[in-house]
Amino acid sequence: WDPFGEMSGLVGRVKNVAKGVGGAAKEFGRIVIHGNGINPDEIDDGGAEALLERISDGVLADDRRSAAHELRDLVQESRVAQFAIGVIGLPTLITSLTEERKDTELVHGVLEVLVNALTGGVAGADGGADTAVREGGEGAHLAHAGAANADAFVRNPMNLELALSLLDEEDFYVRYHTMQLLTALSATNPFEVQSAIMSNPTGVGRLMDNLTEREVIRNETLLLLISLTRGSEDLRKIVAFEGAFERCFNVIREEGAADGGIIVQDCLELCNNLLRGSPSNQSFFRESSFLHQLPEMLSLKVPSQAKGGPPLAPQKAANLLCALELVTMLVSSSDAGGPSKSAVVNVEGGDDVAAEIAARERAAKEQCRAANQAALAKAGMLDTLLAMCLGVEAVDSVPVRVFALRCLGDMVADSRQNQDLLFAAAVQVADVAGKGGYQTTERSEPALLACLRVALRGLDAAERTAAEGVFARCLRGNAELQIMLISTIAPAGEEDDDGERNVSLGGLLARALTGKSP
Repeated sequence: WDPFGEMSGLVGRVKNVAKGVGGAAKEFGRIVIHGNGINPDEIDDGGAEALLERISDGVLADDRRSAAHELRDLVQESRVAQFAIGVIGLPTLITSLTEERKDTELVHGVLEVLVNALTGGVAGADGGADTAVREGGEGAHLAHAGAANADAFVRNPMNLELALSLLDEEDFYVRYHTMQLLTALSATNPFEVQSAIMSNPTGVGRLMDNLTEREVIRNETLLLLISLTRGSEDLRKIVAFEGAFERCFNVIREEGAADGGIIVQDCLELCNNLLRGSPSNQSFFRESSFLHQLPEMLSLKVPSQAKGGPPLAPQKAANLLCALELVTMLVSSSDAGGPSKSAVVNVEGGDDVAAEIAARERAAKEQCRAANQAALAKAGMLDTLLAMCLGVEAVDSVPVRVFALRCLGDMVADSRQNQDLLFAAAVQVADVAGKGGYQTTERSEPALLACLRVALRGLDAAERTAAEGVFARCLRGNAELQIMLISTIAPAGEEDDDGERNVSLGGLLARALTGKSP
């Protein structure tokens, strides 16, 4: 039995609660929360109704504020009270936000009640009514109280408009709790929140302004934007052109780039959402010079573990993986954003038109990808990726090295210019002397030779496969590089240690193909 199904028939009783008529509301709450099969005298609604009456009808402002704070704590502790907010409490709380907006302390409390009603509530925490209902098998719907409350809140579009308007308030905590409320709503009702923001002339602008606010508001805004931009292409375009890239990159620099904390990861995730499958946003990103800042963002300021540095922290690895995902989306031939709308059109008689539109979209994406590859190479991305995955500066994290190798392969795929650059590039590798293999110095080695060594000797299967992919993509479709490789093939005889250090690219390949120890 869905308790909200009775709402339309009992709307009059709900209104009575907002006016302070407690008897009808108490009966309604008992019916909705506990059903008619239990003695009303033995039922407790969790205490939410009495606090709602104090918020609505309290003569003293201090009493109304105190009731809001008590209700906030009650909703956090009691699932029944949490559920009651959506059933009988919203009219009272919305009225308080609308009519008593100047009482900032009351507004704080009411917003916190709403946030807890969507996200809080621990089943059975009060050991009373929650437990009784659960044991009776009649309260399964209470487990979804947060989602039900969110549905009840967004059912009236004016509620979302009210929440957005609260972002203009001067009080810091009003804006902060409003952002928490919007973030909680977007978790279960993203479409309604998206629609409200896009239909509001200053909706996106308000959120962009919040990215320059104090940390807690900025962080909540990032979480909200990450949630909303996952499912709306139109919103992604608006957010991008409202300055999201600039604000995110400013935050990333302030937080220390790859060496920063989780906020760097959040900023990168938002940028990834905006760029995924969107040639227009990618073009804007490239033409606004943000692309040229990516190599610096991927550079760690501390030395690698091979050079005496500390192990790579998990958060730094997460930041690097997010940044590499961003680069991959810019240079990968696969459409990470999924098929285009025209690619799935299946209207009788419209196949030819759909195919032509899809072909144009693919051509535009390939053109954008080629431009991204050229711009990233010019910005020094090849050297940055090589340092991350090969040689003595390689990051001491297998997932990061694997992702960097795959990204390097995407950088050179179908790009003659980038293939030539990689073939001519070099990395610093450890030089060993004698049979004991003691590291003594560093020496320069062709990057493709170092990559082939990883493909042949790497300890991790995924890393070997990724290195092999780089080697293949660098040579694929480039006849001149293939001829140069063949010209370096030497007899695969036994070689001493000096020969191992000075082996050519073709010689190492020949030894591997003939079964000699590489």
